[in-house]
Amino acid sequence: LPSDDAYIRADSPDSTFGLATTIQADNSPVKNFLLKFYVNGLGTRQVTSAKLRLFAVDPSGNGGDFYRTADTWDQGTVTWRNAPAPDTVRIASLGSVSTGVWYEIDITSVIVGDGVVSLRVSSPSSNGADYSSKEGANPPQLVISFSS
Repeated sequence: LPSDDAYIRADSPDSTFGLATTIQADNSPVKNFLLKFYVNGLGTRQVTSAKLRLFAVDPSGNGGDFYRTADTWDQGTVTWRNAPAPDTVRIASLGSVSTGVWYEIDITSVIVGDGVVSLRVSSPSSNGADYSSKEGANPPQLVISFSS
């Protein structure tokens, strides 16, 4: 499970939404969400698969674009104004999402060993996607497979 998650809003640049039961990516109004996971126990084992699992609670034609970001935030204080910018390289994209369905996003490329993984998710859709947060009924999950 994530250690932190939150959504941020461009139209409320100083507000925090870290305790909300949803995380949201939308383009009208502009909302992004952030996720942070602490990966440990891998040691020198090679990661063969890393899947981010999200449970959709609101449908959208675009489930979001996923980027790495700095881990210099926490859900209690992150706002639009102080959130770290996303990297320039998109690591994954999710198409249409329906309510009540788990979605898996392949983020194997960003899990290289023990450490912190921080993601920022945006959407080009004005009908954005909402997912259950760690405070919600079906929190995000990071499922990692590795060689022994």
